[in-house]
Amino acid sequence: MTFNNNDKMFVSILLGLVLIYTFPLLTQQSYYIDDLGRSLYGGLGWSGNGRPLADVIFYVI
Repeated sequence: MTFNNNDKMFVSILLGLVLIYTFPLLTQQSYYIDDLGRSLYGGLGWSGNGRPLADVIFYVI
């Protein structure tokens, strides 16, 4: 599969927009309120939010 210049330009612009969009989230130095409770008490607690698979994955880790 070969990519021409238009494809490379499209991917570059798309990657740039994604980085601009996610930059504030990636550089944020504060935690969300549920993350604080999880880090302090070591609980999983995602099942109550409808995410039982996340509990299983982090229990295995």
